[in-house]
Amino acid sequence: MSSPSSSRNGRLSTIDSPSRQLLDEWAQARITVVQHRKRLELATAEKAAEHRAALAIAAAEHHKVYLSAVQTQEYERLARENAERQRLLAEKEARDLEEAKRAELARREEESVRTARERAEREREERQREQEKRRHEEQEREKKRQEQQREEERRRLEESKQEEQKREKERLEEENRRKQEQNAVQKTQPNGVDHTTQARPSSPPTFLHEGGSVTSSLSEKERNHKKYLDLHQRLKGLRQRKDVKELIKQRDWEREMRKKVNQISADKNANRIRKREITKILQDAIQITQLTVDAREYIINPLTPWPAETTSFQISAVFVCLVNSFAKKCITKFAEDRNSAYNPADVVGVLISTVFSDPTLQFQDNSFVDILLAKYHKVCPVLWGVYGPENTVKGRERLGWRKIEGEYITQQEHYDRMGGFGAGWAALTLRDYSKVKSAKMKNPLPAWHYWQAMSCILNVPPQERTQTHLIVLKGLVEQYVPLFVKFYGQAACVVLRKALVEYPEATQKSPASEALKALRETIRQKYHLPL
Repeated sequence: MSSPSSSRNGRLSTIDSPSRQLLDEWAQARITVVQHRKRLELATAEKAAEHRAALAIAAAEHHKVYLSAVQTQEYERLARENAERQRLLAEKEARDLEEAKRAELARREEESVRTARERAEREREERQREQEKRRHEEQEREKKRQEQQREEERRRLEESKQEEQKREKERLEEENRRKQEQNAVQKTQPNGVDHTTQARPSSPPTFLHEGGSVTSSLSEKERNHKKYLDLHQRLKGLRQRKDVKELIKQRDWEREMRKKVNQISADKNANRIRKREITKILQDAIQITQLTVDAREYIINPLTPWPAETTSFQISAVFVCLVNSFAKKCITKFAEDRNSAYNPADVVGVLISTVFSDPTLQFQDNSFVDILLAKYHKVCPVLWGVYGPENTVKGRERLGWRKIEGEYITQQEHYDRMGGFGAGWAALTLRDYSKVKSAKMKNPLPAWHYWQAMSCILNVPPQERTQTHLIVLKGLVEQYVPLFVKFYGQAACVVLRKALVEYPEATQKSPASEALKALRETIRQKYHLPL
């Protein structure tokens, strides 16, 4: 039963007191708060459960994402490792392929080198066989030649015995003929060729006939010829020295000297200027003493004996090299400048003689003309009686046949050069120093050098004479008859007759021998000189 002051729905009865009513309201409120608190706690618990469930879901999702990321990283790592393995494998394959290519290339190169070496070896052996064959043939020919020479000597000895009985008769006939020729020459007085006022040669003329002592002195001639060839090699070695070349190049002396030699012409006044300029270059060069050589190695036959008390024979290497260059260029001009309105050999001969006779360019009164002679021995050996067949390599080397880039020049080019060298030798050796005012200037190549060259060529055995000997002989004589006669008088006429009459007649007929015969007539008409 309910209280009379309240009802089931909590409404206050009109009969309850205010305090009771207040108490009821407070109880009611307290119940409401508790209930509300329970509802809040329940709601909070639900929210917390929901939150934990959401966190669990999020954690699961995060774990799932993490696992996915880890898996992705693993996949990427595996992919990178796989790609690296593929790259390394590709690089290894590329290296292997490159090494294989290099190995193949090296093998091919080695094969090529081996093949080339084998081919070169075969060619060398073939050349050796060919050289051996040629050497054997040369030896056989030389043996036959020596046998022929010995036979010729035996024949000559026999003939000399027979000729001994006729010698007195021949001497008388020769004296009569000479008297007749002397009378004819004195009557004509040809073109300034004066037999009565001869320039005295430095050495008395001695002419060796074919049956004389030429054969016995052949080995001596060869030794002398070899000395000058050795000097030519020493000069070549000096010219190739880098320190010497550098000093010359710094001053441009060699080019200047070549230019001034090329400017030599028929103009005597201009030539005197060129001579002074060339002499000045050489005088300056002789003062360059930072590089020196022994002067005795470049002067084979000193005219003035070396003093025993001399402590030094050193001279400028630059000077010696420039003298060598000067001599080489001048000799080249002899060979090149032949077809001219004037006589180019003569003006070059004057230049050379002037330079080598200058006392300021000498060493202890000895000139360096042996350097010029070394060049001449190399290019024109026949002037010293050297001979050899023109159709063999060895023979051509002995005759001075020039090579250009390993090939011999043509026959006509060789003959042109030899004619120029012959004329040049005459221009050098037939210089008259009798009117030179300075006593210190001495002829570096007196006229006996010309006589010696004529003697050497004319005494070459007939079977050994070549076109080269005939061409050089023509060059020696053609434009220098007046000077030859001026130095040697009647003896020169005898030599000219032997050179232009007897020599070509005893030689196999050829254009060169016919040219010598024709020169005899030219001399007779031009100089009124009967031979």
